[in-house]
Amino acid sequence: TAATVDPIADRHWRLAWNDNGLDVLLREDGTLYTRLGAREAATAGPDAVFAFPDALRRSDADIRTGPRRQPVVWDAIAVAPNPAGMAVTLTSATPPLRAELVFALQPGGALLRDTRLVHTGAGAAIEVTGAASFAVALLEPVRTVVVLSGEWGHETQVNRVVPGHAPIYLESRAGKTGFEYSPWIALECADTTIVAQLNWSGNWHLAARRGPGATYLSGGLPEHGFSHLLQPGQTLALPSVAVVRQA
Repeated sequence: TAATVDPIADRHWRLAWNDNGLDVLLREDGTLYTRLGAREAATAGPDAVFAFPDALRRSDADIRTGPRRQPVVWDAIAVAPNPAGMAVTLTSATPPLRAELVFALQPGGALLRDTRLVHTGAGAAIEVTGAASFAVALLEPVRTVVVLSGEWGHETQVNRVVPGHAPIYLESRAGKTGFEYSPWIALECADTTIVAQLNWSGNWHLAARRGPGATYLSGGLPEHGFSHLLQPGQTLALPSVAVVRQA
């Protein structure tokens, strides 16, 4: 399946394949907004109720540093198309970090997202205390959320939840892929289904938050007690995620 990458506006690009469109936009406040929807989806307006981000309504490439989990403000974005998708590079001067986001289309239409953080400075180490693998806004109204959960030995039972105002939060703190939940989630809409799966063995989290506008889906490394000391020149590879949007 061929993928195309087109500039939409200043610091805004769209990756398109099949009937899907993935928009990436670096906002004026230094946060990255990533949106998945139909190939020819119009630009979304502001969310009617959630005017400001909250704990589960995240921007993409949301990296936190230090004991107070200060968010990294990205200064610049560069996008390089390739035959399989695109590579997005975000840079920050303070702290000196570079985020390398690779979106690669797989056979069958799945989109694989890989993210790496690089310490670009020469001074002190950076304590990374938050590093989600992805965060995407879905503009199609979500009717049902499907998760795999269960007790010991039966963690992959199919469970359907009708999303309400309260967020849906899945995680493992047991140091392995599956304990009570599996790192897989599906959001069923009227005409499409969006599936996300973390390719990771260890602690993880997935979160979905529905609003009156978009539904926000995110996940990656654990958020509770996470800390990684990144030395100058070192790289931190985050768990990859596969996302499928299918009619």
